[in-house]
Amino acid sequence: MKKLIITIFTAVSMVLCLSGCSSAEQTTSIQSVSVEDIPAYTNSPYVVINENVPDFDLSKKQDSYQIYSDLDDLGRTLDAEACLSKDMMPTEERNSISSIHPSGWHSIQDDSIPGGSLYNL
Repeated sequence: MKKLIITIFTAVSMVLCLSGCSSAEQTTSIQSVSVEDIPAYTNSPYVVINENVPDFDLSKKQDSYQIYSDLDDLGRTLDAEACLSKDMMPTEERNSISSIHPSGWHSIQDDSIPGGSLYNL
């Protein structure tokens, strides 16, 4: 049952993510997907919704963006909002991020773990 709920949540999240990033009201009618439209869990890592045809209007496509809130008084991260696209992908090889430690992130070095590190405990 838990896997079914996770699968349904994942499928609905994917549909919502693929429905476009524009926050403007849409004037065209969009065919909605109901929970009944999502097939039962079958050990597949994904499900096909609407025959894999997106139902958003590309003419209303919004440019990509990232918005990060400031840290709170205790130095903790808060909310982030983004509309991601290929233009945000790096064009060069990424530098090491091993020295970046977001709030709430814990790592442990242990020789018994393949790679020697256990992240985000």
